[in-house]
Amino acid sequence: MQAAPIASARILDCYVDGEGLLEARLFGSLRLACAAGPVAGKGELMRYLAELGWAPHAMLHNPQLSWREIDATTIEVSANSAACVDLDQCRPC
Repeated sequence: MQAAPIASARILDCYVDGEGLLEARLFGSLRLACAAGPVAGKGELMRYLAELGWAPHAMLHNPQLSWREIDATTIEVSANSAACVDLDQCRPC
C-alpha cells in the first residue's frame, strides 16, 4: 500500500493451519502492529468466512468448510468448528 509519495506499508493478513496473523510494516521492515494468538486466529477465520461470498472458488475448493441450512434464505458456514458466519441471500428492497 502506498500511503504517501515516500512511504509504503506492507500488510500481512493470513489464516493458515488454524493460526491467524495480522502484521503491518512500514517500508517492509519496521513493524507497526502485530496480532497473533488465539484471538487473532479466530478474528482472521471469521474475516475469511465473511468474505467467502466474494470468492466463490474458495467455497468450492476448501474441504474444511462445513455448510448448514438455517432457513430458506440463510446458510451457515464454519471451518474446523472454530468460528461460523451466517450468509443471507440479498433481496431487493
